[in-house]
Amino acid sequence: MKKRILKPLTLILILFLALPVFGARKMELTDIFKYRSINSIKPSPDGKALLYLLRESSLEKNSRTTTLWVWKENKPLLLISSLKGISAPGWSPDGNMITFLAKDKGKSQVYYLPPMGEARKLFSFWETVVSYKWLPDSSGIVFVARKPDKERERMIKKGFDARIVEQAEPRFLWLWDKKNGRITRLQTSGLSVREFEISPDGKRIALILTRTPLINDMANSEVYVLDQGTSVLRKLTENNIIEEGLRWSSDGKYIYFLSQASEDLRPYYQTSIFKLNLETGKIKDMLPGFKHEVHEYFVGRNGKIYLTVNEGVKVNLYVINENGEGLKKLTDFEGWIRDISDDTEHGRIYCIYSEPSLPFELHEYNISTGELRRLSFENSWAEEIERGKCKTFHWRSRDGRMVEGIVFYPADFDPSRKYPLLVQLHGGPESSYRKYFSTSWVTYTYFWTGKGYVVFQPNYRGSTGYGDDVMRAIIGHYFEKDIDDIITGIRALEKKGWVGKKAVMGWSAGGHLTNWLITHFKIFSAASSGAGMANWFSFYAQTDMRFIREIWHRGPPYSRTSYYIKKSPVFYVKNAVTPTIIFCGEEDKRVPLPQSREMYFGLRWRGVPTELIVFPGEPHGLRRPAHQLYKMQKEFEWMERYIR
Repeated sequence: MKKRILKPLTLILILFLALPVFGARKMELTDIFKYRSINSIKPSPDGKALLYLLRESSLEKNSRTTTLWVWKENKPLLLISSLKGISAPGWSPDGNMITFLAKDKGKSQVYYLPPMGEARKLFSFWETVVSYKWLPDSSGIVFVARKPDKERERMIKKGFDARIVEQAEPRFLWLWDKKNGRITRLQTSGLSVREFEISPDGKRIALILTRTPLINDMANSEVYVLDQGTSVLRKLTENNIIEEGLRWSSDGKYIYFLSQASEDLRPYYQTSIFKLNLETGKIKDMLPGFKHEVHEYFVGRNGKIYLTVNEGVKVNLYVINENGEGLKKLTDFEGWIRDISDDTEHGRIYCIYSEPSLPFELHEYNISTGELRRLSFENSWAEEIERGKCKTFHWRSRDGRMVEGIVFYPADFDPSRKYPLLVQLHGGPESSYRKYFSTSWVTYTYFWTGKGYVVFQPNYRGSTGYGDDVMRAIIGHYFEKDIDDIITGIRALEKKGWVGKKAVMGWSAGGHLTNWLITHFKIFSAASSGAGMANWFSFYAQTDMRFIREIWHRGPPYSRTSYYIKKSPVFYVKNAVTPTIIFCGEEDKRVPLPQSREMYFGLRWRGVPTELIVFPGEPHGLRRPAHQLYKMQKEFEWMERYIR
């Protein structure tokens, strides 16, 4: 395993950050909006430059902006800032053209940046371009978009905007020919394109097709391959798993994909890489028996597969040969590596990396030396923030299972004193808390430690990174082992003697758990439930993702009525005593607003202090900075009211 090699200056900086900083100030909520996020890293074909997007928030404008940058000659250079909705930057394979998506009259189109002058559209298309890829010889672009229908738009503008439930316009595959500018539709048999990948020789296209682009139809998607020369579309899979992350093998004989599936292709297991043989149709799990979860991967130009792996509280870099042999762990960092990008032809991998002392920044990983070198300093403001202490914590649950979590302490923590304990519950639930510098409006960890709270983040049963048995423990047993893990974790911390009053908070699946905890336990002085479920039965027909509920509860509510009701927090509000603040986006399709209303009115009926705050126009995750700030302010005020 290759360790991180630190240059003297870097070592001094890391040591400095690891120590309490004299004069360090407490984090304020507005600091969250200073964070600048780097993503969509794309190295140039010659390895001399690097494209990336920089996203930042503006409280003054109540919006988020995205700009396009290039890293060249060891420094960043701003390329595009004037266009809206910038995404998907890339290079033409010959390296002569930079392309990206940007909004034109509200619709994403493919733009390019000429050697001189302003960015302009590469071609015009009536509908939004969802995604695109260059052909390997740079002769054209394949892209995904709906079929143009000007009459439909005209009727919608006149008010004829009714929609049929469970129906949506499919997204088709199109080819733009660079030489003649012609756009032609490629064969998809009327199915909707979720994802595609062009073969190394450019002659075939691997596709994931489904009936509609609706979220719930993901469960019905399959892998196809299209021969561009003959226009023959061949179906390769017939299963009940969700395929994603298509990649071709370097020799073009296999297709790789990710799936939450077992070795024998049963759904709802930790994500692994699968290899599909185009000749036989056989599918092989590349990591049979692997304990951890794959996050992302790429097939390198050097013929190896590089992947990031969720190890619970850490995410590290691994490598494996294309034949599935030689799995090797490359890094062993106490942090989170993500957004890996292939420059293996020049001996490098680019990524975004964060650890508890450092917000996410652009890094370069040297394959031969194992050195991880920081390139960007977009978030240097964080160096002045008092960060407190971060430790991995282990305890045994009621059944003897060892459970892992993270505890963040105030910088001046004194175990002889009493501290309020804030229990944060992650969403998913197929996810996990990781060690990194949080700039999220959901957790904003160092703000809490700066206010004298100890923050506890348990990776309860149902979490990923710990094996399939841990992730699948909630199937048919929601709110059982997961709740045991949370409560026993709290009890284990209480035994240390410094735990005072307790509060709990969570969003999405973390909101589900919060709603259950406050209706079954009287140990919390305050609670915050964000986008949480109250009633599994009514929730089933409201959410845009039903198939996952059928897995968790072993069937739909119509055949498992008593179970759905038994596991619904709203039917236990008579037991609730915890003052609870509830948040939800008005346009949330994943956990719709009626769920929060059910919980709110149930608590009011019980006489429990409660507030419901609804954010207009917001989906499942809040997007507008003003809403994010308001949520954090109200949440903190609520906790302080009942904790202090």
